[in-house]
Amino acid sequence: MLAALFNFGKAIIRKGVQWINQKIQQLTKPTDGSAVLETVSDLMRPKPKLVLENALLRQQVIIL
Repeated sequence: MLAALFNFGKAIIRKGVQWINQKIQQLTKPTDGSAVLETVSDLMRPKPKLVLENALLRQQVIIL
């Protein structure tokens, strides 16, 4: 009984880790758009969004 419960818990954890890994891969996959279109879209973004992104990226570098 205890072994079956342990195996069930392991299976749930394994599925959860696989799901998280899949989502991370989807989110970090490069886009298919061209670099020119991405640059133009960056130039059209409002300044507050760029400032926020810059602050978040600086925080990541500080932590690293």
